[in-house]
Amino acid sequence: MSIASKHDKDPSDAQITHEQMKAAIEDTIHDYFSSGKIKQVRDIGDGLCYEFIANVFEKLGIQDGEKGVMTVRTEDFDCEEWYADIQMLRDMNEPIPDDIPISDLAELIGQASHEWLKLDSLYYDATAPNGVSHFLELPFFADQINGLREELASNAQPNTSTMK
Repeated sequence: MSIASKHDKDPSDAQITHEQMKAAIEDTIHDYFSSGKIKQVRDIGDGLCYEFIANVFEKLGIQDGEKGVMTVRTEDFDCEEWYADIQMLRDMNEPIPDDIPISDLAELIGQASHEWLKLDSLYYDATAPNGVSHFLELPFFADQINGLREELASNAQPNTSTMK
């Protein structure tokens, strides 16, 4: 039985609730741990996110676009191949970091391959079963943005081991 049908009186016309979304995500994570597919939740973002989202839809008993739930992919934000449209993200009120060059950020987001869910104004994936207000706050992206910050900072530091 799907999570949606367990909680709705008439599942044919009711929108999925945030509680149902969280339960479907947590149940799917549990399945992945039980089957040995993952050792930690973040493993899902390393090549399993597309399968994971399909499994969450299965648990909810719906398909993409039904009952207020839709799939979002990094490809949805490309203005040209492999580069995200930063202006589009700004227009969506995504929190664009101002300490990273736009070209580096556009390339980072554009080259990332991730899929997540949107319900109402919240974004969900395996690492955010409670939902976040901005998709760039999903740990998948936050980790990569922080990694880029560290890389840029280390590249900016002079290499004192070769200096005399």
